[in-house]
Amino acid sequence: MSRIAFGLLGIWSVLATATPATAQRLQGGIIPENVAQRHGLHRNWVLQLAMDPGRGRIEYVTLKLLKLKDETWQGLLLIQTDQASLHVLDAETRRTLWVAQVGQRKYPTSAPTCNSEFVVSTNGGTLFLFDRRDGRLIWERPLESVPSAGAVIGGGRVYVPLVTGMVAGYRLPQPGDDKVPAEQVKFDKVLHYRGNGVADSPPIYTENSVVWGTIGGDVCAVTGEDMFGKFRFRTRKAICAPLAYSPPFIYAASRDGYVYGLRDERGRKRWQFAAGNPVVEQPVVIDDALYVISETGDLFKLKLDSGLEEWSVRGISRFVSGSETKLYMVDMTGRLLVLDSRTGARLGAIATEYLPLEIINTQTDRIYLGSPSGMIQCLRERELVEPFRHTLAEPVTDGEDDEGDKKAAKPADAGDKEGKPDVPADDDDNPFADKPAADDEMKDDE
Repeated sequence: MSRIAFGLLGIWSVLATATPATAQRLQGGIIPENVAQRHGLHRNWVLQLAMDPGRGRIEYVTLKLLKLKDETWQGLLLIQTDQASLHVLDAETRRTLWVAQVGQRKYPTSAPTCNSEFVVSTNGGTLFLFDRRDGRLIWERPLESVPSAGAVIGGGRVYVPLVTGMVAGYRLPQPGDDKVPAEQVKFDKVLHYRGNGVADSPPIYTENSVVWGTIGGDVCAVTGEDMFGKFRFRTRKAICAPLAYSPPFIYAASRDGYVYGLRDERGRKRWQFAAGNPVVEQPVVIDDALYVISETGDLFKLKLDSGLEEWSVRGISRFVSGSETKLYMVDMTGRLLVLDSRTGARLGAIATEYLPLEIINTQTDRIYLGSPSGMIQCLRERELVEPFRHTLAEPVTDGEDDEGDKKAAKPADAGDKEGKPDVPADDDDNPFADKPAADDEMKDDE
């Protein structure tokens, strides 16, 4: 037999005996339906984004679940590429709703966001506002500086964190603007507030406040209407992870090794939990639980109102999604793990090392995975034909008027837009303690 024949025979042998993980890689990263079924999942859809995978890459994906005016719900995937294109997809059907050009290619961008009326994105030092329904460009306007993170929409404004440490609030179109000169509406007064350091993640909008964390270690909160300072809460080290919110609490994770539960109105510390290592991943609220992942891969399930630990699991790097009974996490090797949400027990694992684009979904049960070259797929549990929407836990009202932890947070000077730093959290606490400090902290607020 010739050398060529031997070579072909060898290649055929390798392919015939390939492991399931290898076979999946040969399929371009698409998880086969039979593999999904073994873990109780169904492949809802697969999509190759309309982009040149040889030139462009996905930079940001934002998932939003919107309640529309007709009381229906719609999930949107906002996908920003490094080719200055913004793709808006129906998250349940994969249908492309519209595509828009956002500025110039290779200019820096930030994560897009939206509400039921508008979609916001940035490119370089320019802010773009689109109609959510059809992608029509409403306006674009120059920013005072380059954004440091994505924006948030709320209270009739869009709030953009800048690399100068400022957060700027820009007015959105309002009913009746057709009676006001266009230039006056477009360039209405811009509001500003400077925090202690740059925001490394998008702000959040609570019922009437804009709140963000900074690399200076502060949680800053201002009023949404006029951006007057409400409070600052000081941690020992940088806050790199996005904040989480479940009324009436704001949850902040710091590189000092603590996760803090704060009252949204006054910034008083309800509890703090010692994770033992820095936390740079976003704390995730699912129903009545808070999930925290430390930099060393420890996953903790905490009670929302007290910060008490229910269970912990090692070897986790990222949260992906959760249903009523299961959690879907990425482990330290890149595999998708299936966990029992009640006990943390491992139920299965899927080889997804070749799918580095994991989209955090805190709103429904859907699992979104993909690659930077534009391949995205959606998985769901077989019995959940319709998306399972997570609900916020019932607000905790006890102790609302108590003094709480006076050292941890002070009202910011409403007349000082620059703001001033506050007193740090208690220095007697060890941020890398083996046990959470939740029990002691609860006493301060009861």
